[in-house]
Amino acid sequence: MPRRGLLARSRNATIILGRFALLAVAVALLQRLQREGSPWEWRLLLIVVLLALLATFAKRLSDMKVWVVYVGGLMAFLYLRTLADETGMPHFVSYPLTLDRYMFLGEVPTAWLQKHLYEPGNVRLYEVLLGTTYLSYFFVPHVVAITTWRLRPALFPRVPLAMIATFQIGLVLYFLVPTVPPWLAPELGHGPEMTRVMLTLTSQVDANGYESASRVAGVNDVGAMPSLHMALTVMVALVLAEFGRGWKYVGATYAFLMGLALVYLGEHYVTDELVGALLAVGVWKVSASRIRLPAFARNRERIAARDSAFAPGVALAANAEPPEQAA
Repeated sequence: MPRRGLLARSRNATIILGRFALLAVAVALLQRLQREGSPWEWRLLLIVVLLALLATFAKRLSDMKVWVVYVGGLMAFLYLRTLADETGMPHFVSYPLTLDRYMFLGEVPTAWLQKHLYEPGNVRLYEVLLGTTYLSYFFVPHVVAITTWRLRPALFPRVPLAMIATFQIGLVLYFLVPTVPPWLAPELGHGPEMTRVMLTLTSQVDANGYESASRVAGVNDVGAMPSLHMALTVMVALVLAEFGRGWKYVGATYAFLMGLALVYLGEHYVTDELVGALLAVGVWKVSASRIRLPAFARNRERIAARDSAFAPGVALAANAEPPEQAA
């Protein structure tokens, strides 16, 4: 066997063994953290495992620099988010209620949906669908960012950097406009009765699971404006639209389900969602002109342009009639 073939096989085997080793370490850390882990130990685990996996697949130092910025920005967001409700700023309660009532002829959509569809103690199939959609926010944007890195290099680093920019702008608004979500408003004497349905749904599986996961993600009960759940979901839909018409419809359906889930579950007002959606669209539009493509993506575009330039000649040659055979 040629030496180059042996080296390639050896390298592939090493990469595979490295992935299994990382998986084993991650499982061991998870088992420990489930018994006695603090939120920051969980976050440290996420950082280490994610960067290690990305390093396994990265072929360029510039790629890793982008992912370091991405993971670092995400961890900074998770930490600072927990401080945004401790600044002494007054918490806003009434303005999203007023705007929602204005848009929906006096009704608060969360209260209306829960009045007609929610029954305490009875979990419906649509609630499972909406609850699953809500929880998907915690991993789908990251999966989409990594997928574009591997399959759509022309969108890299635009996608991960646009997502981090969305997180950071949303964080600034959390500090400036600390806003109460629908489920908390009645406890403060505002609005009709509304319930945090996610707590009911998750208690059917694990009484403490949702609250534990919330502590890892960073707790802030007045971080409703803007809805970053909606912002990142709209960002995912915009990215999927770049993959083709079919994926565009998938993204639109996903965004619709997320919007419905956030309102029904009592996590956000429609007003929060609209601001989140506008934030995502704005960041995505700006990123198109502000974030330059890395060298390998530009090279691919040049190759594609060169191939398209030669295509007419190739097609003409392919369709030309063969020369007459000599008698």
